[in-house]
Amino acid sequence: MTQPSLIVRAARPGDGPGIAGVARGNAQPGPRSGPQSGPQSGVDGGYLGRLRGRGRLLVAEQDGGVAGYGATVGVGAASMLTDLFVDPVRHGTGIGRALLAALWPAEDREPARFTFASHDPRAMPLYVRAGLIPYWPLLYLQARRPRRPRCRCAPSA
Repeated sequence: MTQPSLIVRAARPGDGPGIAGVARGNAQPGPRSGPQSGPQSGVDGGYLGRLRGRGRLLVAEQDGGVAGYGATVGVGAASMLTDLFVDPVRHGTGIGRALLAALWPAEDREPARFTFASHDPRAMPLYVRAGLIPYWPLLYLQARRPRRPRCRCAPSA
């Protein structure tokens, strides 16, 4: 059986729904999607637009659809990996490796490359093979928005 062809290319505006599907499949929160919601995910078109405008946003296309996406942005003289997600049914097929190789080519010698981590333990070996060295654990903190106290004032006369 042959492996379906994989194309890694720059994301286009029409890729938004496919990217959002991959993000949702990896439990990435979307705008107004609950207590963990936030704009920093592939579900949010505004976030994707900022990635396209400020950095590099790539998609891995397979069988005519988005199978994964990844992005980097420049931070000073360094390159920060902001996103790297693959459709969960395609995990372990080399798509993440292909995206990372396209985002950070081996011959491109940038002064520094970094990411802030992933809560998915399967990502760590990929990052280590790409030359990243785990430095410190990243803690994911969340809080609920405090409720405004109800005013129990007596009605004015």
